[in-house]
Amino acid sequence: LTSITIPNSVTSIGVSAFNGCSGLTSVTIGESVTSIGGWAFRNCTGLTNVVFNAENCKTMDSYDYPVFKNCTKLSSVTIGENVKNIPSYAFYGCTGLTSITIPNSVTSIGNWAFYGCTGLTSITIPNSVTGIGGGAFSGCTGLTSITIPNSVTSIGGCAFDSCSGLKELRIEDGESTLLLGYNGYISSGRGEGLFYDCPLETLYLGRNLSYSSTKRYGYSPFYNQDKLKSVTIGN
Repeated sequence: LTSITIPNSVTSIGVSAFNGCSGLTSVTIGESVTSIGGWAFRNCTGLTNVVFNAENCKTMDSYDYPVFKNCTKLSSVTIGENVKNIPSYAFYGCTGLTSITIPNSVTSIGNWAFYGCTGLTSITIPNSVTGIGGGAFSGCTGLTSITIPNSVTSIGGCAFDSCSGLKELRIEDGESTLLLGYNGYISSGRGEGLFYDCPLETLYLGRNLSYSSTKRYGYSPFYNQDKLKSVTIGN
């Protein structure tokens, strides 16, 4: 089996459905799929391309059973023009992923959606997105810059944790307050800000920020940014 198209009549893909199909190189997921079980494409070691058309998929299992586990050759993901949300854990641990385009139809990026995608060097968040989930881009070490559009009203905890190549952050001008989450590693000695282990050098703040900065709930988002050279405050 080298390619498969999940038709629009299908609403769910079960656990381990295509686990171990090592000859599979391309997958197209239909518009009506609302859930994809854990390890659905685990060990599809030849998989290089995924077309994701699921308009309102809610479930992609969990970090214990990522859908594309060990799909290290997956390099390209195309998100369909009608997709409303990128679900949690969608491309968790896809280390070979280098290219993804998020269309203007997407309004939310789920928790840990691109966790550990170390091959991603850039990503554009469109103005349609209002929420970025916790850990969404955590561990994306290839990212060097990120722009948060003024449509985004909330960013979850750990969203950019351990993006060790991230040097430039721009939060675009806007009138609405941006709600920032906290890191969830307090008990293990981490939790030093939303951008923990990000060597930020340039920062543009175009909006009011809201966050909790107590010891219990986490540090301020830019705590201990000792590489920071330039900060610009918007109007």
